[in-house]
Amino acid sequence: MSTRIEVANGRAYTFNPDPQPAVGDRLRAILRGRMLDEFTGLPMTSRLTVNTTRPGLRSRVEHGGIAGLVGNPKRLFPGLDAVAVDLEMTISAARYLPRRLTASLGPIAGFPNAFVPVNFGDVSMHRAATRLRGRVVQVNGLNRLPLNGAEVRILGSWSSFPPADVDPQAVMQAPNLVALTAGLYAERDPAIDQVRRRVLGIVLGEEKNLLQRSSAGQRTLRISDRVNLNPGDLLAIQANHAELTEYIVITTVDGAATDDQPATITLNYPLHHNHPEGITVVRAALQAQGPDNPVDRVGIPGDQSLFCAALNGLNNGSVIEIIGSGDPEYHAMALYQTVTDAAGYFRLPPIARVAQLQLQADRADLLQPQRVHFSPNYELSEQRLDIIIP
Repeated sequence: MSTRIEVANGRAYTFNPDPQPAVGDRLRAILRGRMLDEFTGLPMTSRLTVNTTRPGLRSRVEHGGIAGLVGNPKRLFPGLDAVAVDLEMTISAARYLPRRLTASLGPIAGFPNAFVPVNFGDVSMHRAATRLRGRVVQVNGLNRLPLNGAEVRILGSWSSFPPADVDPQAVMQAPNLVALTAGLYAERDPAIDQVRRRVLGIVLGEEKNLLQRSSAGQRTLRISDRVNLNPGDLLAIQANHAELTEYIVITTVDGAATDDQPATITLNYPLHHNHPEGITVVRAALQAQGPDNPVDRVGIPGDQSLFCAALNGLNNGSVIEIIGSGDPEYHAMALYQTVTDAAGYFRLPPIARVAQLQLQADRADLLQPQRVHFSPNYELSEQRLDIIIP
């Protein structure tokens, strides 16, 4: 820029400013978005954390749920005028599922004199699941007697709280949701994805042992042998533990010269659970399949409640196959229904993504079922709900 004379307080100064840096040669937002609570639609008030694997980028969080990454684009991506770069960031908050956002930045014509950051816009954060447990009792004079053998199930739900001028019963949604033993491994799209029951045949006599502890997020397993294991096979991991079972497809098998020696296998999805050394893994053969049910709501990795348009062919304890976008995934599932034990206690599978529920407790000898409305507190991983029958 040219030299100029500036006058201040009666004095003349010769001013020779530095050149204005290009818009792409400044500290700029690179990725940004506004994080919203899925239930309220309002900006997040919980403390947000932003992480990335890309060196040179720094996290930035502002009021109103704004979060992103900042840096100097010219120094970080000098060839952005001709070549795109793939970027990612993960947004985390207590009792919310981590939200991983990916984008391709560039190429940008005229860079570094021109630069436009990636704006994800409004991004819904999903709550981590909570589990409902409690007791069903019946009033008998001054006493409350436990009711054994009573069926407790969800009759309907609300994905958000109804407005004050709307009858909740008029907008209650059908209970077409299932619980997944492991949360979703991939994002699921209602326009593409389908859910169906899939019969699995566990191949007995070929069990392998896990030689090293595996952690959630890991995609490799060190196992005792690779006999009859090949890429594309479905592996049942800790199948003897109902709440920790995972079914994941093998992508690669790396072992010694003979297949009866220890081997390392790579999975097409990262593990959801921790698995201790010594547990059993075994090949599972895909068999008969049930009718397709469209996915009804967008799902993200970690969601333990899967919403469907219907539950045709889906039974309590079934294994389901999710197909459509991305690789298929397999899960042990449960319906949101159970029966009280001898002392009247019940425990439902983990649930998430519902603002309010209607539950029913019933038994054949009752004059009428007892129905209650309940709003889960997602700050808790487990909470108590007792149902009292007059």
